Amino acid sequence: MSPKKIIAGADQDPKSPENKPTEAAEALKQANIGPLDDESLTTLAEMPSEDIWLANARSKSVHTARYYQTDLEQFKKYFKIKSPTNYRNITSKHVVQYRIYLQYGPKFKIGDAIPENTPLRASNGAVARKLSSVSSLFTFFCEQGAMRSNPFKVIKRPKVNNKVGKSKRLSDAEARKLLAQPPADTFVGKRDKAILDTLLHCGLRRQELCNLKVKSIYIDDGVPKFRIYGKGQKERAIPVAISSLRAINDYLKTSGHGTNPENPLFLPLAQYKDKEGNLKHFTGDGIYNIVMDYAAKAGIDLTDFHPHSCRATGATNAIENGATLQDVQFWLGHADISTTRIYLPSKTDDAKSPSFKISY
Repeated sequence: MSPKKIIAGADQDPKSPENKPTEAAEALKQANIGPLDDESLTTLAEMPSEDIWLANARSKSVHTARYYQTDLEQFKKYFKIKSPTNYRNITSKHVVQYRIYLQYGPKFKIGDAIPENTPLRASNGAVARKLSSVSSLFTFFCEQGAMRSNPFKVIKRPKVNNKVGKSKRLSDAEARKLLAQPPADTFVGKRDKAILDTLLHCGLRRQELCNLKVKSIYIDDGVPKFRIYGKGQKERAIPVAISSLRAINDYLKTSGHGTNPENPLFLPLAQYKDKEGNLKHFTGDGIYNIVMDYAAKAGIDLTDFHPHSCRATGATNAIENGATLQDVQFWLGHADISTTRIYLPSKTDDAKSPSFKISY
């Protein structure tokens, strides 16, 4: 007697022509297929466009998206990536070689003994950021089902001291000298004075300042405030410093564009309108050029100085003058207070040392 199997509760001979598998049996068989056998889950999806990944980055921060794009272009150039499917050929060994290239250049390969005094081609922070940027793309590919694993995940990145702020902080005298640079009797000078004052007194990120509109300033219980949209479009409201408000009002009276609340608060001079005739916002590069130009005129050492230095200077100055760490955290728009701690003054008051507090 041939073996039998039970299907849907009936005894049937599988070899009998009149007992071919019924549709119900086939459906049951399909229902019993586990996830490991599901072709829709085991077959790789088509590689999605890098533009989708960049668009997601832009929704969080234009500044971050700019880094992502430049870091990706460098990665693609190194590996000569021409098609999205080329990414599937990248292994952890490729990533290790790329890290060595970023740190020391093309001279060294995997397995080479690199002398301790070999100069770094890029700082540990820059290398870690570049690896993190491209790793984010590979994570995106994995989430979309287009890759099985991210080769960056098993690679050690250079150690970075995140507890020390990298931006140069200005002394009080340097800050005053920087603010005194824009000429007070010209339209450009009035605009640039308002920009510098806002950066130094209100702690804005460069892109946050670029995104300001006329309506971004509003009155709350008699206090003028900025409505700021920071990283991840997180909203915060911070009071406008008196000196900044004066400088902004002086600028708007001269420019005449403050009557429309939807207009950008600060206007570039070149190509300040789009194709539809609407006023355009400043770009981050435009703000960078303004700040660096006046800093050079003020005689400030430009080593480690950039627009973010104005934010760092304001945060440190506020703490030194009695602002709490929690207040500065909200003011800066930091999600984690450990990020704010890098702005704690590095110098300590020797008079407050425990050495002078001990009494036997």
